[in-house]
Amino acid sequence: MKKYWHKLSFLQKNVLLTVLVILTLVGSMGALSFNMFQNSMMSLFERQSIETGEIVLKKLDVELVRDMAKDPTAEKVKKEKLTEKLDEVSKELKSVGQTYVTGAKPNEKRELQLVGLTTELTNAFPIKPGDYYEQPAHWMKAYDKVIDTKKAQMTEVYEDEIGSWVTILEPITDGENNIIAIVAADLDASIVPITKEKFMIQGLLFIIISLAIATITQFFIVRHSLAPLKDLREGLRKIGEGDLSIKLKERPDDIGIINVYFNNTIEKFKGIIDKVRQTAEQVSSSSQELSASTEENSMAVQEIAS
Repeated sequence: MKKYWHKLSFLQKNVLLTVLVILTLVGSMGALSFNMFQNSMMSLFERQSIETGEIVLKKLDVELVRDMAKDPTAEKVKKEKLTEKLDEVSKELKSVGQTYVTGAKPNEKRELQLVGLTTELTNAFPIKPGDYYEQPAHWMKAYDKVIDTKKAQMTEVYEDEIGSWVTILEPITDGENNIIAIVAADLDASIVPITKEKFMIQGLLFIIISLAIATITQFFIVRHSLAPLKDLREGLRKIGEGDLSIKLKERPDDIGIINVYFNNTIEKFKGIIDKVRQTAEQVSSSSQELSASTEENSMAVQEIAS
């Protein structure tokens, strides 16, 4: 990883770091937004579900439920009447799957006695009013809240082979405000996973599009900003080949100012080279004069000697 990182160009490193930062920020914001959306959606759905539970309760004969809660195996007429009421509720309310009534006191196995069932439930399962039945964990969790608060509660969203559901538990109390029965209604909750899925898809699309735009924008901005460094590299290469005629484009930004210093340095080099050239020419001229003077002296000496 280290070797690979060192092989990357400055531009690649900059863009990669930008992408990582954007991913971190957008991912964090996305997770926070999803959590807020989920809480808000579930809060709204719970209020609507509780309202539906209250409608279910109003459609039932509460006094009949109280009587049946005392002895679920009692009069056949009352059992049939309660079953008829439960069937009517399930048919009238489209969002309600099944409606049933249980007792409020569990036995040693944490099973609750069934007080009233719809005809569909009676035909689908080998159970009848008066039997004790073990409810699932999510149901019992909501049941415990009902017992503690004496208010209607909603279970977590759960799934079966038909779809997604929640169960609303509405407490039935006696004259002393003691819970003696619980009316349960299974409500269609398919909108919850569907809405979550749509939100996640839209969120992912937003992240991908934002990341693409930010990466492309960052790439061109950084490449434009680093253009002076590219020019500088090319200038140094030409200087190495002995070409001092190069002049880099100057810009007022932090990186572009380097090219200004580079051009100033080249100008100074040229000045030094010009001085060296002038000095060399002066030395060459003086050398020629000295050589000519030496020849004249030599000729004069020869004439004197002859």
